Amino acid sequence: MVIVAVGVLVRLVWSVYAARQPVGEHDPAFYTIFAQSLASGDGYRLPDGQPTAYYPVGYPAALGAVYWLADNTPLPDGRVPLAVALNLVAAAVSLVLIHQIGSRLFDRRVGLAAAAGLALMPNLVFHTALALTETLFNTIALAAVLLVVATDWRRRPFPVLLGFGVLVGVAALVRPPSLLFLPVLVLAGWRAGGWGWREALRSLVVPTVAAAAVILPWSLRNLDVMGAPILLSSNVGDNLCIGHNPDATGAFQFPPSCLDGYDDLVRPEYEVRRDADGRATALEFIREHPEEQLRLVPLRALYTYRNDTDALDATESYGDEPFLGDRLRTALGILSNVTFFATLIVGTAAAFVLRGRSGVRDPGRTFVVLVALSLAATPLAFFGDVRFHVPVVPFLILGAAALVVWVRDRRAARGSTAPEPAGAT
Repeated sequence: MVIVAVGVLVRLVWSVYAARQPVGEHDPAFYTIFAQSLASGDGYRLPDGQPTAYYPVGYPAALGAVYWLADNTPLPDGRVPLAVALNLVAAAVSLVLIHQIGSRLFDRRVGLAAAAGLALMPNLVFHTALALTETLFNTIALAAVLLVVATDWRRRPFPVLLGFGVLVGVAALVRPPSLLFLPVLVLAGWRAGGWGWREALRSLVVPTVAAAAVILPWSLRNLDVMGAPILLSSNVGDNLCIGHNPDATGAFQFPPSCLDGYDDLVRPEYEVRRDADGRATALEFIREHPEEQLRLVPLRALYTYRNDTDALDATESYGDEPFLGDRLRTALGILSNVTFFATLIVGTAAAFVLRGRSGVRDPGRTFVVLVALSLAATPLAFFGDVRFHVPVVPFLILGAAALVVWVRDRRAARGSTAPEPAGAT
């Protein structure tokens, strides 16, 4: 497909120019360190040998598998090019997936428009040069969505429910909020698919068991190595504490109430204690100051959707290694923001199109809308960060494509039924 080729080419050109070894104590550097540790057979550990479960294992494991393959075959083993290669493959697959989703929910024109939008979305292009989770996660999430929307909702075949659960489990190992896809499936089936309670229960149990089976080995590792029942990651306490404390602003920051008192500890006790204390601090704050959510939730939304330049920031290691010229950085930032906000407005307006026309609820479209809402709402429970909106972008693009095609059809229909001008022969 031409769109896939263009999308890959644009990403490749950008990555050749912008891909760098990450520096500083930021997520790309940590993901690279963990991937290297896994590829070397040392387990999921920090450079000093301490075990960790602070980040979900999914993306480092995928990147580590690529590293291992390169180390044990004649393939080139440059770490930065390998991370780019993983992203290029994932991006190419995501273009095919969104084309299929759009074609099945609407028609081929919507599928092509959505694929073109995804291929050229600036911030998603910029992400290709980075060792970050977004590109891989978007691909897995789209695969899970396609599996559902391509199925007859009345039949709910067991292999589809099983496959959906497996994909949700894999996605959760990359970004845990994707576990919300499980209740979202049931809600869409109940609201728009005509499911009764038996159908809903079966459609929840099968994928939930499958997802749990995927996650279980990592959870057992954490129980053994970290000495605590950590399901996916030990950063939940930090994330909650950042968003729920007396000094919370709605944005990322580490206040003293979330950090103090752990300097004399080492991992795994350091992570386990801080995770538990962070949860307790956050829950106490929520219980004692429920009215603060009225202030903090809008601020979290603001910090999550205020711009679309997170990949540009990460490309320069968040200011630790600036190399883009001021004019280029400004121009790329404007391009990314204008494209994003246009997509956000049009894609959000398209929600009624995804659900179905003429008041008829389509379960597939309802499911997609609810998936997008679950991804969009998750940061509101923690804290706001621009990176957190990236998983929603493919679904905004899908909605925007559907609305644009729908508007064109409406205009064409009006034109074909317009009366002839007076005096026409």
